[in-house]
Amino acid sequence: MKKYGLFIALLAVIFLITPAMAQSKKNSIFNTEPSMEERWYLGGGFQLDIPIFKTYNEVVDGEDIDVDDFDNTWGLQLKAGYYILDYLAVEGLFQYHRKFEWESDSYSDPDLGTVSGKVEVSGFDFSVNVKGILPLGIFRPYAVAGLGFMRGKAKATVTYDSHWGPVSGSESQSDSGPMGRIGIGCDVFVSENLGIEAEVAYNAGMGDIDYARFTALSAGVIILL
Repeated sequence: MKKYGLFIALLAVIFLITPAMAQSKKNSIFNTEPSMEERWYLGGGFQLDIPIFKTYNEVVDGEDIDVDDFDNTWGLQLKAGYYILDYLAVEGLFQYHRKFEWESDSYSDPDLGTVSGKVEVSGFDFSVNVKGILPLGIFRPYAVAGLGFMRGKAKATVTYDSHWGPVSGSESQSDSGPMGRIGIGCDVFVSENLGIEAEVAYNAGMGDIDYARFTALSAGVIILL
């Protein structure tokens, strides 16, 4: 809940402060309604990744364990794009996802002692996206959709708290495949070349990595070149 609160507070600050910074062209030294057509841009920021992973079942020492309900994680994103028209842009996006974690409830085994398990999933993706934009002065809400490539690494660890001390073993697996994403967001320009962006997007892996699905809440900056 703390992560949700911090992120919501950040978005609130962005949308409360930005209108005050972005004065009208008549009263400001900045032109806050830049012309976008045929312009390149760069961007980047932080994101909160909320997993919606597929539930799967593991059998450990005869015990059926449902692996689901992973914790949220933080991520980073970098992007570069080109405004074909004032209301249409093409964008390349890179996202890094730090570590989704899941921990099982511990249970007692007469031979092994207390048994517990943990799964960690990290990864990255790259996608090419199309943005449809509604130009409203300094405010530019948009819808975005894209396709790309996703790679993830899952590490499973089992710990036995036996009479002779804790013993653990782990196994890792890497998967990759195509991915798709769809979302909505808004750019708010505080000067002719600088904007603040907030976005929510659903990301879904396909093929071998179809278990990796999450919603990304992101906030960052956009720089027009």
